[in-house]
Amino acid sequence: MLAVAASIGGHIIGWADDWEVSGAADPMTRPKLGPWLRDERGPYDGLVAAAELRAIQRRNRDTMVRTRAAGRPKGKSSYGFQYVRVVMGGKIDHIALHPHASAVIREVARRVLADPERVTPVALCGLCGNRLYPQTSADVPPRYVCTARNKGWLSAQHCRPAPLIWAEKLDAYVEGWFLREFGDGLIYETVFDPGNGIPERIAEVRAMRERLRADCEAGLYDAADDAAWFRERYGTLSSELASLEREPQRAPGMIRRPTGETVADRWRNAPDVQARKEILMDYRVRVTLFPVSHPVRHVAGVMHGPDRDPDAAR
Repeated sequence: MLAVAASIGGHIIGWADDWEVSGAADPMTRPKLGPWLRDERGPYDGLVAAAELRAIQRRNRDTMVRTRAAGRPKGKSSYGFQYVRVVMGGKIDHIALHPHASAVIREVARRVLADPERVTPVALCGLCGNRLYPQTSADVPPRYVCTARNKGWLSAQHCRPAPLIWAEKLDAYVEGWFLREFGDGLIYETVFDPGNGIPERIAEVRAMRERLRADCEAGLYDAADDAAWFRERYGTLSSELASLEREPQRAPGMIRRPTGETVADRWRNAPDVQARKEILMDYRVRVTLFPVSHPVRHVAGVMHGPDRDPDAAR
């Protein structure tokens, strides 16, 4: 910096030493440089300074380039991925999906995307139609309550009194009602059925008989021993064809079949609350909650499942 000042015929009248301050800090607020920029140190013609932040950034970029070229990781791989080395102890060759972590993060994404309500209750406010949210505090049990009016939402300006219910009570009611209505229902799955292979075998046997006939007409079985083999072979194929045609045929295709599991089994085997919420969403269960003072005392949800009439209401 002294050489730069001398090259333009100037000299240093003061120093601003901010080496301990981040290069990304605002120059106006730096403890030593800031007063000069705010004209608190008297007049001066100009500043001579090192390109501190740009030098740091350049060093960081150069270090990253060298690290990547050498196959050395700068840090841990992102969750769901892993570094792959072709040779044990060698440099990193590429990045691949981690067999376990990638499955976990995909399951998380699936469950988040399957819940457009962002994992909120299955309950709606009967007064304003907005979604109820859980509230917790140290002195009272968890409860579901409509907070839309308190948030100033125009759609809830007349939502008074806002409905509120203990979470345990509502969860127990929904679970009991759901299992009474759907618990005994069988769960079906759609799978590919390869069939019993009989139609394909019939076509194959018929084609084999046609080839034998063509060979016989071409004179390939004129010899005595060949003629005997032809009659035996043709007779065997004819007997098999007659037997196959008596069997029931099942062509390949997609079929629905029971899994042997009921809705109640699936509910009880659900690993957590979110999995049970997904079951309720599959059956389009919605609960509308009214305050006690409202004339409506009970409103049943409209719901249907895979084996229910979508237009059936309860």
